[in-house]
Amino acid sequence: MAERGAPKGAGDVGAVAGGAALAVLAKAPIPGFAKTRLIPRLGPDGAAELHAVLLERTLRAAASSRLGSITLWCAPDRRSPSFEALRGTAALTLRDQPDGDLGARMLAAAEAHLRAREPVIIVGTDCPELAPAHLRGVAAALADGLDAVIVPAVDGGYADLGLRRVDRSLFDGVPWGSDRVLAATLDRIERLRWTARVLSPVRDVDVPEDVEWLLGTGLLTSAERARIAPYL
Repeated sequence: MAERGAPKGAGDVGAVAGGAALAVLAKAPIPGFAKTRLIPRLGPDGAAELHAVLLERTLRAAASSRLGSITLWCAPDRRSPSFEALRGTAALTLRDQPDGDLGARMLAAAEAHLRAREPVIIVGTDCPELAPAHLRGVAAALADGLDAVIVPAVDGGYADLGLRRVDRSLFDGVPWGSDRVLAATLDRIERLRWTARVLSPVRDVDVPEDVEWLLGTGLLTSAERARIAPYL
């Protein structure tokens, strides 16, 4: 049964959380490969550069959370120079994403980390609002004994998925990229009779309108804005 509203939520910066492995799934910032839905607004190069900015922000948040190991699951593979360069920004392990849809790739990451008998948090790279406190909130809820913890995205997906256990049905047949991802995931959790918690939502950057929102938030540093300014 999923519950909403967490006493140890994303806003509780001081929450004491148990450890968790962090699995960050990311595409290489290659023009025409990453953030293709932003190409009408930024062009291929600009979409790739914004993706690189968001990826680096995500890794900084992961490192600052101090929860546990950080594994960057790489597409198309870890040999991309951009991934290798990121080793200098955080203590990372690089692993290749397997073939298959997003669900198959998330399943593989979850299984790999849960075999080590520690909770895992699968982290997306689309949310500039993601902060260490969000990750600590997920880890704290998992430490409370919950089977699954979700940080939803306002577009109907989710930014983070924390798991203490895994089942293939959690990822099979989910309408990835739609506004029904969260609802479909919660339905599967309900069918599995798992305990779960949904934390406060964040907004991700997927479509051109999201770029306008991001520019108006003040979330980007001056250096980050300068990187995407040529493409605006």
